[in-house]
Amino acid sequence: KPFKLIALALLIAGTGETFRITITVFFARDFVGAQNIGMLYVYYFALGLLSVPVWVRLSRLLGKHQALCLSFSLIALIGIAMYFVRPGQTTLFTILFACKGFCFGAFQLLPEAMIADVADVDRLESGEERQGAFYAAKIVVIKFGQAIGQGLSLNLLALVGYIAAGGSSPMAMHWLTLFYTLIPSAFFLVAIAVLWRYPLTAERHAEIRGRLELMDRERVRLNTPGHRPFEDGLI
Repeated sequence: KPFKLIALALLIAGTGETFRITITVFFARDFVGAQNIGMLYVYYFALGLLSVPVWVRLSRLLGKHQALCLSFSLIALIGIAMYFVRPGQTTLFTILFACKGFCFGAFQLLPEAMIADVADVDRLESGEERQGAFYAAKIVVIKFGQAIGQGLSLNLLALVGYIAAGGSSPMAMHWLTLFYTLIPSAFFLVAIAVLWRYPLTAERHAEIRGRLELMDRERVRLNTPGHRPFEDGLI
């Protein structure tokens, strides 16, 4: 169940983020009027990298899934705030875009840590190390969400008459604004609702880790040279 919730939340949030990323250049260039779009991404990823220690600290204070929900909430709020950005307000857009980059660190870091916790649950239940299988499944989910987000955003823009080469109607530009700001925010709000039911808290995971350590110690004891399972009553 924990992995299913993570996978569903990542599918929804990944679709929304890719939906936004795919049309970032169109919104920044044609609506806001930003000139150096490359620098926007420098600020975005630099702040995302610098935010990693902050999200690590928050995950310890709040719990991993609560910290991830916090990052999703910030992304949704930033998207809503971007709806009110007007043409020519490049400084405001740059600040909001960089702030979203701050949340990028959580989006990349926390799901990985949560899946590691899920793998502990699976090892306790199955006795097998299958962490790699969970990460592989996560990658498939992310790629699937990216495919949906890219195809959906570009096809919707074509449907409303947006022209990337220039000359789009005011109505098409209005739809571009909605697609870039409010629609992705809605995806993240749904992802928060999914993650809110995540059952693997820090306390529960600590209990599982304790049981795994006992299981590992017992396995070492059974494999110790000189151990006689018949005399110990194990066979």
